[in-house]
Amino acid sequence: MFERVKITIKDCRGMTLTELLVALSLLTIVAVAIFNFLGFSQRSWHMANTEAAVTSEAQLLLMQVERDIRSARRGSQGQPGVKILSNGRGLRIHNFMDGEEKIIEYVLQSDNVLRRKVSTPAGETVMETKHENIYQDVDEYGQAVQVFSISGNKVELKLLIGTSQGDFSRKLEVDTTFTIRSKEVL
Repeated sequence: MFERVKITIKDCRGMTLTELLVALSLLTIVAVAIFNFLGFSQRSWHMANTEAAVTSEAQLLLMQVERDIRSARRGSQGQPGVKILSNGRGLRIHNFMDGEEKIIEYVLQSDNVLRRKVSTPAGETVMETKHENIYQDVDEYGQAVQVFSISGNKVELKLLIGTSQGDFSRKLEVDTTFTIRSKEVL
């Protein structure tokens, strides 16, 4: 019986250097593939997150502009309810909030900030908000396209909304039309 154990022990050999190198090479290939997949997954997640941020910013801005345009009324001095400012870079809306006349102005500033300012007819600023990374769109000839324009009872909005998170940046083109429902606005 002892002879059998001795024979079995003699027949057992360790791994050769070649077998060890092959195993390490395969392990390295698998590890590199896993790390590449994880890196790709992380970049994809960041890109999707950036795109969601841009889309969310655009939706919030459009809802706010739409609400302001829909509630536009003629000013107390007979001013039009909606008026284009600064060659299409701004929009003035007369509105009545909480029973008081308010003037809402959207102005695209040169530092790519869209400023929304709510003020009284006397010029007192009630509220001011800013939307950053708003860009004026350009046509195929490189000319700036009007951000705001009025055609009949429709207000057109054309701009680019951008964001950047880390190395990723994304711009979303916004080209939409709002209908002025009240006949006494223009």
